[in-house]
Amino acid sequence: MTEKRREQIVFAILFLYLLFPTLLGLFLAKDLRGWGMHVIYFFAGLGVYVIPLTLLRKRSFLYLSFGLFWARIIDVIHMVMHHATTSILFVYTLTLSEPGEFWELISSFWFLILIVLAIGGGYLYAVHRYIKNEYIFPRRYRRRVMLVFIAFYVVCGIGLAITNSKIVNRWLPINHEDLRTEAFVGVEKANPFNIALASYHVINLYAGLEQHEKLVKDFSFGMDSTCASAPTDALVVLILGETIRYDHMGIHGYHRPTTPHLDARQGQWVSFDSCYSIANLTTVSVPYMLSPAHPRSGSEIYTDKTFVDAFQEVGYRTAWIADQSFGNTYMLRVANDCDFTHYQPTSKHEVSFMDSCLLKPLEEELNHFGQTHQPTQKQFILLHTLGCHYKYSSRYPAYFAQFLPDLNTESYNLQEYIQSHKPILNLPDTIFSKLKESLINSYDNALLYTDWFINKVITMVEQTHRPAVVVYISDHGENLLDDQRKMMLHGGYRTSRWEYHVPLIVWTSEEYNQLYPDKLSALENNRHKRISTMTLFHSMLSLEGIEHKRIDSTMCIDQQALIHQSVLYGLDGNLKCIELER
Repeated sequence: MTEKRREQIVFAILFLYLLFPTLLGLFLAKDLRGWGMHVIYFFAGLGVYVIPLTLLRKRSFLYLSFGLFWARIIDVIHMVMHHATTSILFVYTLTLSEPGEFWELISSFWFLILIVLAIGGGYLYAVHRYIKNEYIFPRRYRRRVMLVFIAFYVVCGIGLAITNSKIVNRWLPINHEDLRTEAFVGVEKANPFNIALASYHVINLYAGLEQHEKLVKDFSFGMDSTCASAPTDALVVLILGETIRYDHMGIHGYHRPTTPHLDARQGQWVSFDSCYSIANLTTVSVPYMLSPAHPRSGSEIYTDKTFVDAFQEVGYRTAWIADQSFGNTYMLRVANDCDFTHYQPTSKHEVSFMDSCLLKPLEEELNHFGQTHQPTQKQFILLHTLGCHYKYSSRYPAYFAQFLPDLNTESYNLQEYIQSHKPILNLPDTIFSKLKESLINSYDNALLYTDWFINKVITMVEQTHRPAVVVYISDHGENLLDDQRKMMLHGGYRTSRWEYHVPLIVWTSEEYNQLYPDKLSALENNRHKRISTMTLFHSMLSLEGIEHKRIDSTMCIDQQALIHQSVLYGLDGNLKCIELER
């Protein structure tokens, strides 16, 4: 083989490596709909490299193109996990999430990252060893190719502009539905455009969250103690769960006994069977749960305060106790304005991290009432938990591993299975079944521990002998390789009903029941109505007998006026409004 021929083969291989995410997307990305989108997607990704190649010598081009290394890694990992092009919220998770959450995610895909890094090292060696620093084609041909691709991008840009049915603010947290053709949208999904656009939106989303504290500095709902009718020793606790699916709870008919403690409390609580989250990632769902803002007018989320602040306005002592979301400025603002704030720090060096760490500060806060009893010492306490967040096997102690094999079982190690069988992206059915089994077992064990935690909180509240309410709700659900789409985790562009259907459970004490029999009756009558987590702002305040013009009775789960929503909308991983599956 001649030296020139060897160089041509090596260059072709290296060029295909650069195009690997684009080629992978043609086969894996299910959000590419129709042949038109596939064609535009491919040529958009190809042009990113062809245009510089017409201007630069081959070696310089290959070295420069290596700078997009991380964009390729992100896109490949997302497509393997979600079978879709990279979403905004996935980039947010990688760049702005807590270190513990980031390292848990990365640790589960270290084998894939190691492969990509090894290939990257081989890429650089091959460029240095075999590629000459000369132009690929004569000048006249390079000009023609460059003009063709420039014309392609111009046409696509015009197409995206003229087919947009609404002039919308693209950096608001909501990307409204539009009528752009599927073909032209393929440009936005091509690597590295998708990573660049996602990064842009993440920066603006984060900037909006950063501005929240300034925008609400002088905000007030205009509430005071006259708005509240609850007794002076009233207590309300909100357990904000994480990644809990409605259908995996034993009390909801799941075939496994994942909620034995709640089962033992039958008759003490009401569970809503059709509650859906507004989004499939904590960063987005929780602000909409806490505030009265609606996705159709997303900017309000930065200018309004939350029901935690409203409780404080009417004279409640407020507490925020959490073991997650340390880097979310929105939640930090709310937490730091509380009378008591406790964040249990996580570390990437910890093997596991469990919600039991929140029980001691909860006990201290409950004891505060008895130690400094005041005539107006009503209490609101929010517990922000890690629940069943991946890595599931890190969310429960060993003695809660009732369903085996789990991800901690050596012979069923997730990485070992994927690493030892080829091809990685198309596992044999037998191996896939074992992977799914270990994932679900670990998830159910974590849910079993969550049931224990919820019962522990209820027991502690019960022992105060106060008119008390404990509300449990999850921020979103989870994909567990449920169907032929083989979707895992949450926060992707493609969505499923398992990511949005969440549990909403209300427990009330005997003392509360005697005071509010009408509310108990309404809770029972409303439990089959289809609602979203946006009812939480109105419901939490209404449960405590607080009345104000900002509280909508048609969105209060304890009011007979609660409206059943036949159609519900949520936000996908690209912050786009979608109709939620039943």
